[in-house]
Amino acid sequence: MHPFTVNTENKAMVLDNISYLLNSFLKNTNFEYVLFVWVIHQPEIAQDILQRLETADFKLISITLTATPEKLRANIQQDVAAGKRELAAIEPSIARLPLYDQQATIKLDTTELTVPAAVTKMIQIINKASDLD
Repeated sequence: MHPFTVNTENKAMVLDNISYLLNSFLKNTNFEYVLFVWVIHQPEIAQDILQRLETADFKLISITLTATPEKLRANIQQDVAAGKRELAAIEPSIARLPLYDQQATIKLDTTELTVPAAVTKMIQIINKASDLD
């Protein structure tokens, strides 16, 4: 569906699909780690997804990737130039930044990080959290 239309029916479909995929990966014994990456600006959305999971046999490590408004704007502008997003995505995305600060997650500021450096930091966070078990 392009462009994605935000309405109750489509949101329900997306949550159903995400839940199905996450459950499938979590049940598969071939995976030690399952990384789920999605922009979730409301904790209620994350809770909805977690409640749909059919197993409790996993450790949840929630990491929020953050950036300054300037960096976020630059990143989205790159996506717009590449045809991946619409220019209209910039202002709502910047307006939602404070919502991420309110979430009970580990924050990782990616403003000065390359993608490989951000991945390395996330692996360090995951390893540290795993060592605490």
